[in-house]
Amino acid sequence: MQTLFVTFIRYWLALVISGYGFVKFFHLQFEELFYRNDATVGSLSGFSLTWNYFGYSNVLNLVIGFIQVAGSVMLLFRKTTLLGVIMLLPVMINIVLIDVLYGIPLGATLNAICFTIGLLYLLFLHWDIIRVIITKQLLQPAAGNLTLKWMARVLVIGGPFAFALIMNLKFKKEQPMAGKWEVKYTIKNNKPVDEDAWLKDAAIWQNVYIEHYKSITCSPNPFVVDAYRSQTGEYAFSSNNDTITLKFFKQSKPLQIQVNHLSKNEMEWNYHRGDDTIKMVLVRRDSVTVD
Repeated sequence: MQTLFVTFIRYWLALVISGYGFVKFFHLQFEELFYRNDATVGSLSGFSLTWNYFGYSNVLNLVIGFIQVAGSVMLLFRKTTLLGVIMLLPVMINIVLIDVLYGIPLGATLNAICFTIGLLYLLFLHWDIIRVIITKQLLQPAAGNLTLKWMARVLVIGGPFAFALIMNLKFKKEQPMAGKWEVKYTIKNNKPVDEDAWLKDAAIWQNVYIEHYKSITCSPNPFVVDAYRSQTGEYAFSSNNDTITLKFFKQSKPLQIQVNHLSKNEMEWNYHRGDDTIKMVLVRRDSVTVD
């Protein structure tokens, strides 16, 4: 009876998982939806983000599909069942994590969970083989001081941890002005700039995005970030004299900006661009304003 049940599980998993593999070959999964191409990233759900991401690379889909089909074929034969499980299980665990954490519809998520449980069941049936493999000492122990060995082990793991911690402390310092800032109005050479001036002049910014990791994007388009017209670079803020130094990637000369903090959620920028004198008033527009 158990043999019949195991056979059913193997064939059922091969049927359903190979189906998911074959649809990738014919571009029936992760298909392109034209409306998503014009949607902003912030408006997309986890489901849409996932579909866009995997739909970007057809090669990746073919590789995943091949693994699903090849692993399913191996499930059909008792001698290669374990190899099929080893091929499919990492893929299915990854799919379950994506489904759960990115809000994929419940039906697809439950399917992935059931397939993964089935593979784990088949893996458990081979536990005697797996236990021998993972517990057998394949290499002869190297001679040496045990204390030095443990020091090396700690350094191998602790070194990368220390590096990540130092980089985090160095680069991810909380920036008080980090967030999305909307340009309330701009005055150029003592004259107010027209509301539609950004259509012709990309240097008339409408939104400024200041990130924690010292990057900044200045967008003339008030609705979306236009990659072709926006200016992106790095910034450095000096609290000693309240100045921001902007270094745009496509400009060699940095821009020096004098900052006047009108309030915690409003500030004024004054700077020179060529022969022009610019004054901008910016208002914080990110999700959380500073009280």
